[in-house]
Amino acid sequence: MALAKTVTHIIQNTSIGASSYYDSTSYVTLTDGIALAFDVSMLSSSSAEAGVRADVIASPDGTTWNTQVYDQFTVTFSSGTTEIYSQTFDVNPAPKYIKLRLTNLSTGSIASACNVDSIVQSA
Repeated sequence: MALAKTVTHIIQNTSIGASSYYDSTSYVTLTDGIALAFDVSMLSSSSAEAGVRADVIASPDGTTWNTQVYDQFTVTFSSGTTEIYSQTFDVNPAPKYIKLRLTNLSTGSIASACNVDSIVQSA
């Protein structure tokens, strides 16, 4: 049995203001999924004092989203540098739909060029 991987761009080249958040407008469908990963990349300003938190939000139907976070991870920055940071995060594909909310934890700088790809592995 061959495994298939489907890549979906759920956030593309988005900027997130200081102390602000951005909800992905696209979501990931986990039908037949056996594993899920997120690849996150972004550019922080040289004055960034904190990272960006990614909240994984689940839905049973793709329209009603849970108010409690399904899971989360934080993309950390090195203070005073400009960098691109990537992270892959695996989650249990139990809910049918998943989307992300990115929250900029820095109070005085923008996180820019934010991109998130989801990779769903299916049998």
